[in-house]
Amino acid sequence: MATLTGMRTTAITLALATGITLFSPHIAHAATPPTSAEIHTTGAFLASQLDATTDGLLTGPTGRTDIGLTADVIFALDALNTHPEQADRSYTAVMANLDGFTHFLGEVDANRMAKIVALEDSRGERDSTRIAELVDAVQDNGQMMNETEGEPTSAVQNFGQSWSVIALARVGETAAAEKAASFLESQICPDGGVPLFQADPPGCTSVDPDTTGLAAQALTLVYGKDHPATQSA
Repeated sequence: MATLTGMRTTAITLALATGITLFSPHIAHAATPPTSAEIHTTGAFLASQLDATTDGLLTGPTGRTDIGLTADVIFALDALNTHPEQADRSYTAVMANLDGFTHFLGEVDANRMAKIVALEDSRGERDSTRIAELVDAVQDNGQMMNETEGEPTSAVQNFGQSWSVIALARVGETAAAEKAASFLESQICPDGGVPLFQADPPGCTSVDPDTTGLAAQALTLVYGKDHPATQSA
């Protein structure tokens, strides 16, 4: 479990810090760029985890295939610009196993859908159906909701709200991205932190650093780095 958590954190951190995969380089960049040796070593480790599987898909803590974790590592390898063959192999496997990931018992999982839309876009691909389902998951107040047959069924967490803002902004769904960003902004607590779980007003007794970091990246894409909400997060 510790190895899984560490790998997820490493993958997401690399993907976000380099600014290559998810964001424009002038918006997000590493404060201290890694050396070539560090890039090679880290990329080799991540690629080895994928290569050790028979299908290029990682296994999660429950012992089942973890499409989300695999996508995180693909983001990281693409950001590092290393081991492209392995990243391509795993990307193909991810795209071939989406039905049970983005949809469960007919419900559209907005959080997972957003990650896949962002992953596709980072690789120069877009699926109009998945994008339309993600746009439809944006409610009138900007909150992202999982949906069944076009009707909201359950709320996502603020981590998923942030992923949705990122994906919508990346594929040019500006109006939907701005609406979702507005709701995400409403989740910022007085100290700038963002809690994992959504509430109105937000529950500020416990904010989540991972969620806050991803929210800041999402708000940067929509509002810019100098906007008060971005600066606060």
